[in-house]
Amino acid sequence: MLVLVGEVLVDLVLEEEVPLRFTGVLGGSVLNTASALSRLGFAVRFLSEVGEDWLSAWSEAEMAKRGLEARLKRHPTPMPLALVRLEGEGNPRYSFHRPFQDPFRAEEGALKGAKAFHFGSLFALEARTRGGVEALLEEALEEGALTSYDPNLRHPPTEAERASIQGFLARVDLLKLSLEDARLLFPEDPLEGVRRLPTPLKVLTLG
Repeated sequence: MLVLVGEVLVDLVLEEEVPLRFTGVLGGSVLNTASALSRLGFAVRFLSEVGEDWLSAWSEAEMAKRGLEARLKRHPTPMPLALVRLEGEGNPRYSFHRPFQDPFRAEEGALKGAKAFHFGSLFALEARTRGGVEALLEEALEEGALTSYDPNLRHPPTEAERASIQGFLARVDLLKLSLEDARLLFPEDPLEGVRRLPTPLKVLTLG
């Protein structure tokens, strides 16, 4: 069993500006990783959170279609949204609407039987969700599961976020990061910065 934790939201991708027209898809970087692993035939448990509106129900149905064992914390609010506009060379620009306020905590036994645990993105760094992710990482380490982390940064990290990232890098077995992540973390010399990281296995993607 592979266990992943991360955000689920509905991406509304701008197709036309006049009049405004969007295409909706289920999004979240860790969710995309979980979906890819499921397509490859792995048993995947995905830990996340949803609201209580019709978009939340649709999101749950979509996760089930992808073959994910979804264990979800429920909030009495609408589903989070990400408005996406593609700019210059197809680079996305995001506007997030996140209504959840209660802290995230996974249910007891969420890592039972896990051979590997993966996490990342802003879900691992934001104050509301970071504690729950750190607790899962500690449990995964105690269980002897392989651990992996993908920062997937959207902006230069704050001092608090950088401290969290450094803590993760010192504990995980595998780090996957993009060249853009490396530039945000180590603006003076991205490649040398990655080489010096303590993580045993580092994978740097250039696309």
